[in-house]
Amino acid sequence: MPEAAWGTLNAVDVSKGEVVWKTPLGVVAGLNSDTGTPNLGGSIVTAGGLVFIGATADDRFRAFDSRSGKQLWVAELAA
Repeated sequence: MPEAAWGTLNAVDVSKGEVVWKTPLGVVAGLNSDTGTPNLGGSIVTAGGLVFIGATADDRFRAFDSRSGKQLWVAELAA
């Protein structure tokens, strides 16, 4: 992950107060790196361990694995 990501999705172990994983969230057109984008909003987590989020400024809706932070799916939306 870039040292200065502009937007990230983070998993925190609240019992230990530690970040479990952190991944850039969002893409900026024209940049060839995972910078993330400024974002607003929250995620929703399923009982099966999927994290869904659409809070980025890049008009995409994503699914992540809650244990690893790996992006599993992304779709570009009209807005």
